[in-house]
Amino acid sequence: MSALEDYILSYRNADGDLVITLQGYYEDYIKPLQKKFEPWSFYSNKLVLCWFPDHEDKNPSMGYMPDHKHKGQSLYHCFGCGRTGNIVRLHQQIEELYHGNKLSVKDACLDLANKYGVPVDDFIEVDEEDYEGRYKKKLKRIDVLQKHYSKADYISAIRANRSSDLSSLNKLNSENVKMIATEKKLYDY
Repeated sequence: MSALEDYILSYRNADGDLVITLQGYYEDYIKPLQKKFEPWSFYSNKLVLCWFPDHEDKNPSMGYMPDHKHKGQSLYHCFGCGRTGNIVRLHQQIEELYHGNKLSVKDACLDLANKYGVPVDDFIEVDEEDYEGRYKKKLKRIDVLQKHYSKADYISAIRANRSSDLSSLNKLNSENVKMIATEKKLYDY
């Protein structure tokens, strides 16, 4: 899996929700493809009709399962034809089967980013040996992360955890670690 694909599948909005999801993709791009898909939805059903043209699905057999590599993300899986994949792979297949566009993984990621408003300008793929580029990418990531946790966040968390029970002490320790990491710019990349 490429770093760009990982970024696209993991990107979250300001509320912490995944921007690109299987359920949303089905509603936005698969339902309009054919009239037979319209009555079904992953939001109200666990199964929908399989969208692969060579599988003449009359009873819903396309479901989803958790993607263990990307928290909150789902993989599609057809219990009839056995096909499984993530949203990037699905987009490649839909573009090829229904629109005649053969997309590489990178092109599929960029197209999805464009359709869902995921900023890829902030994402820079850097060669393993490009040390200066990797350093600049880490500095940019630090700037982004610093904006997520401020001293005001720390102070309000400390005030909220003034009781002496063990669970609030664990929360307090967690807040201290986040603040120290913010101040010393220690982040997990």
